[in-house]
Amino acid sequence: MKSNFLLSMFILLLSCQKTETTKSTKELVKGVWKATAMRTEYYNAANVKVYEEPVHQTESTITITDKYITFANPGSKGTYKLEENKGKKYIYASPPDGEPPQPYEINTLTESGMTWLMDLPKYTYSEKGVKKLAAKCCIRIDFQRQ
Repeated sequence: MKSNFLLSMFILLLSCQKTETTKSTKELVKGVWKATAMRTEYYNAANVKVYEEPVHQTESTITITDKYITFANPGSKGTYKLEENKGKKYIYASPPDGEPPQPYEINTLTESGMTWLMDLPKYTYSEKGVKKLAAKCCIRIDFQRQ
């Protein structure tokens, strides 16, 4: 009798579980996003971090629709495309000024948050007024859905 009760409870729990629908990257990325922080780190040829800029707090927003990405500051609109390569998701944002699209890895993407990463090779930066050359520069931008 006890085993029948436990079996019935187990079946009842399974039947009441909510079925989640998984949204595609294209659906999740659409919306209005506020950039909450930007981090920039510089690395030497041995891949050791040599300098980190202070976290830049920002109030910039972007709006992503089916075809366009609009940057509220400085108020420009361009196209974008999504791509997956070796298990990583990328967004290529094309600035309206005709510059080539900039690839950002979409490192995190949920209903409420998104993180973009970009690595730039051989990047010149300034530390305490002295120009230096890093083997690579890593940029991280955190977004929160509005």
